[in-house]
Amino acid sequence: MATAEQLAAAVDQVVECFKDGFDLGDILKATRVAMEIAETTVGLAADERKAFVVDVIRQAYKKVDPNIPWVPEPIETWVEDFVLGNLIPAAIELVIDATKGKVKVNG
Repeated sequence: MATAEQLAAAVDQVVECFKDGFDLGDILKATRVAMEIAETTVGLAADERKAFVVDVIRQAYKKVDPNIPWVPEPIETWVEDFVLGNLIPAAIELVIDATKGKVKVNG
């Protein structure tokens, strides 16, 4: 299990993905960065990495506080609930499957 310090350090690194402001396109870049951090985090078991990445992304999202004035609250809530709760875990699984050779592309 990751320590609070490891989690906080990972969140700070991932927040850098949003340095120009929050953009949905940066979510997958942030996920990649969080996955790279999870791979090298001491004391983090393989089965804990996915939860760690999702937690890091959620905390970074909240730290960036993407309050976009022209976007209604229900849509902001949808981004947090759907994208961070469903899309990110699915993207992580896709990357894991690809690294195991389970994804057939260009062939």
